[in-house]
Amino acid sequence: IHYVLSAASKSDVTQRFLTKAKLTTIIQESKDSLEAWASDKGLVNLDSWNFLIESTLSEHGERIEILEGTVQSVLPTHEKDWESIKNFTRSTRRRIRTKIGQIHLPRDNEVNKLREAMASHNAIVLIGGSGIGKSAIVKIHTETLDSQGGLTCWLGGTSLERSDLASLQSDMRLGLSFEEVFNAHPGPKTLVIDGLDRIYDGPALTLVADLLDSLKIGSGEPLCKLIITSQSSDWSNLADRLRDEEIDISDWEVLECAQADTNELTPLMDSIPKIRQIANDASIGSLIRNLKILDIIASNITNGNFPETNHFVSESSVANWFWKKQIIQGQFKRSRDSIAMRIGERQADELKNATSLLDFQSDEVKTIGTLENDQVLYIDDSNSITFSHDLYADWSRFRILQSKQSELEEYLCSRIESPLWHRAIRLLGGELLDQSSDLQEWKALMSRLESIGGLSAADLLLDSVIFSSNTQNHLKLLEDELISEKSELLDRFLGRFLAFATLPDPFMLKAGRSIGMNDAEVAAKYRYPNWTYWPIILLFLYK
Repeated sequence: IHYVLSAASKSDVTQRFLTKAKLTTIIQESKDSLEAWASDKGLVNLDSWNFLIESTLSEHGERIEILEGTVQSVLPTHEKDWESIKNFTRSTRRRIRTKIGQIHLPRDNEVNKLREAMASHNAIVLIGGSGIGKSAIVKIHTETLDSQGGLTCWLGGTSLERSDLASLQSDMRLGLSFEEVFNAHPGPKTLVIDGLDRIYDGPALTLVADLLDSLKIGSGEPLCKLIITSQSSDWSNLADRLRDEEIDISDWEVLECAQADTNELTPLMDSIPKIRQIANDASIGSLIRNLKILDIIASNITNGNFPETNHFVSESSVANWFWKKQIIQGQFKRSRDSIAMRIGERQADELKNATSLLDFQSDEVKTIGTLENDQVLYIDDSNSITFSHDLYADWSRFRILQSKQSELEEYLCSRIESPLWHRAIRLLGGELLDQSSDLQEWKALMSRLESIGGLSAADLLLDSVIFSSNTQNHLKLLEDELISEKSELLDRFLGRFLAFATLPDPFMLKAGRSIGMNDAEVAAKYRYPNWTYWPIILLFLYK
């Protein structure tokens, strides 16, 4: 009874299992103990008792051997859980493209930068614009590690939308805890949290905090390395939210992901000469530095659908073309259009990155299947629907706002606080600047946004200028408004610019901690330029 109760209280389930070897040990210890007690008391003639014990051991030992062989296959082990993590990671990582069209893009410079940073830091935040290739770079790096005996646990946004850590472990089919599994693995171990900036669900961030704590991230001896990806514009906000969860990010290294340069794109241009033609077009060359947009264009050219790129002036125009050519087509084109928008709307309204397939009628499921076949949507084993890329999610909401312009105030009133709607609003503002030589519609939209959510909502249109691939032309259009003495627009614009185009100075953060200053206070006051955004703005101010 003592051994049964003792085993039942073990935290490791494998220690609760009675094997024949364990039974033999228990009986031998009992026998030795009893004989010692009998000898001490002067008792003799224990032969019959020993015979009973040995015959019982023989009888039950055979049964236990059979039971042991049967149960052993379903008991959790480190090896089984390592394989579960590998399968989960392979499934998630498989959806991340490292090809443009059919041409592999190795991104050697950025992969080497990440590898060098990982050699000297336990936690890396890889930042960059949407579609710049952050996930692909991390994929290449971790696949190399895994081929050398490493273990990568790759969690995307939807993976974290669970009630707690136990639910995540269950979904990943882990029998043991993350701590046990990672601690036992002999090779290099990496935890990747891809697109954490797009997670706004409170319990999901609490889950992240619990996971990092269980893996001792932030301690002197972490059980694995950590890589997080985030859009540059959202990193400061994400950092604040992580601090609110009492996650120590003080030693995390922030690494900026650079755009692919001409040398990296040369094999693609050699293979698809029309891409070189587009890249040499000064009006749209910067647009295809967004690798997801470049992939869409290259895939269409390869399939014989050469896009009319003279209409491409910014991401908004590419989104319009993509929606027309790849969503509103086929037998179910109207249904595809409607359902894609509904999925994007629901996810933004609920601050989720996934929608359940069970929320749709059977005829709608057929349409969703066509979008999955076209790699616009992805459906996992738990019937959760996600967009294949965050650009598609943003474009679905942009499409909605285009159709709701006559009733925008009413539609956005309850939605303006959701960050997942903000990028769609920026795209709408960018489109108005692309299509009009005057600012009447743009100014009207700014006034409408201000009436809905105040200056912070109106300033989303200023953000659209900063993040546009057509910033120079947009600034030229806005020049008179910005420099007008009667307007505060330039001050507001530069305030937004400095918020997005600078990053907290890590050296000042360390110095601040040494004298007891609050991280958030130091991060707000001491910053350094994120140079990607500066040249065009500096040129505009200089002129």
